[in-house]
Amino acid sequence: VVMMRRVSRRATQSGSSAASDVYKRPQRWSIVQKVATSGRGFIVQQAGVFKPVWDSTRTMSQIFTAGNIIDGSLSGSFLPERERASALEVSFFDEDNGYERTTLFVPGDDYNPAGLENPSQIFLPCITSSKVAYMWAKHQLKKNKYLKRTATMQADIDSIVAELGDVVGVQSD
Repeated sequence: VVMMRRVSRRATQSGSSAASDVYKRPQRWSIVQKVATSGRGFIVQQAGVFKPVWDSTRTMSQIFTAGNIIDGSLSGSFLPERERASALEVSFFDEDNGYERTTLFVPGDDYNPAGLENPSQIFLPCITSSKVAYMWAKHQLKKNKYLKRTATMQADIDSIVAELGDVVGVQSD
């Protein structure tokens, strides 16, 4: 989070030339996003300002109800449990191993080794500690286990006060 704030602050303080420089050189923007992903977040540009958004506990900032959801636009979906990852193989550059690429197997709470499941694989080039890589993977597995539903809806622009990264509620009849 601290690193994402520093990147965002430096880009914002440098003015619009820094913003255009990041976009002119796609490899820089890709690197910035890799750093942010390692910190469980990402960086967005809103109105010429770079803003870090990260995964953390937050209070709800807005509730969408029948009063501000466009009629017929609300739909929801569920991710079947058989399609969910129950283990991750996380690759990273381990500083304790001379910065050699290391792969760490992290099982989820409901991992079944007899289930012949293929673990999902991810590479985190900005993480250099096995402890941090393990915690990152455990966090992803918990999200995968508990975030079961997605909702899609349309609302009038004047009824949206939430920003990217905010927690919102959806109430429907």
